[in-house]
Amino acid sequence: MFIPIKYGLERASINTGEFLVRCPSCETTQWAEIMVSSVYSHLYYIPLYPNDKDAFVCCKKCGLKRYEVPFNVKLINNFEEIKGNYRHPWYTYIGVGIIAFPFLIWLITTVVGVLTKR
Repeated sequence: MFIPIKYGLERASINTGEFLVRCPSCETTQWAEIMVSSVYSHLYYIPLYPNDKDAFVCCKKCGLKRYEVPFNVKLINNFEEIKGNYRHPWYTYIGVGIIAFPFLIWLITTVVGVLTKR
């Protein structure tokens, strides 16, 4: 019996905003609309862990649209101030929780077992 494994990368929209960015078409610093997405790995549609953040950028002056631009300090000058507003969604960590849960249960039962034997 053959069961195909469904895995890969998915995107989840985080938030949108307007920021000053350096447009490669206008060659000036212009206002642009940015939509930030969380890129996460999945296995059978279950999110495992977040990998990266990327952005869709649309320049307000010339209309240049760029997809999958890394969301970092090279894109936005005040990145350190705003990065807290663009966090990965909680559900992108479900796979980490599923993997960690049996180890956590084992640790708790071991500690409780040691404490009750005293």
